[in-house]
Amino acid sequence: MTSELSDYQIAALQEMHIPVWQPQDNVVASGEQSQRKDAQSSTPASAPVQAPAKTSPSDARSHLQKIKDNISAKPAPSDKTSPESDLQPLSAQLYPAFTDDVLQALQLTSLNTTLPVLIGGDVGLSTTHIVLPVTPDKLTAEHKKQLWKALCQKM
Repeated sequence: MTSELSDYQIAALQEMHIPVWQPQDNVVASGEQSQRKDAQSSTPASAPVQAPAKTSPSDARSHLQKIKDNISAKPAPSDKTSPESDLQPLSAQLYPAFTDDVLQALQLTSLNTTLPVLIGGDVGLSTTHIVLPVTPDKLTAEHKKQLWKALCQKM
């Protein structure tokens, strides 16, 4: 097993802030090193991205930068158009006691406003809405603790 890395591999590791260490006895004259690289290139590589066969460190870095630019240029795939798309609004008339309690708590927070309650996500509180996983009558004690904890953090 050889522990030599190509210039491309070294550039990739350094880009990830991983220090590359090579033992002193692996330092080889440039002629021998290129012969070993040619011998290694005949074996199939299992890396998903192939670097050019012979590269200098600057070529390897530029190739790596091109790959990073291509990845960052592509929009991330999203399963939903927005995280709020599956949320359903809660009717305040169906749960007046819960709505009054939340309204009183919100008036004590830095938000000092009324927020719509949405059903269908993890318990949370933002500047635009409150999210609950289920309707207020089906909230567990843990859900209620999470909601009041979120409200207290806004105070």
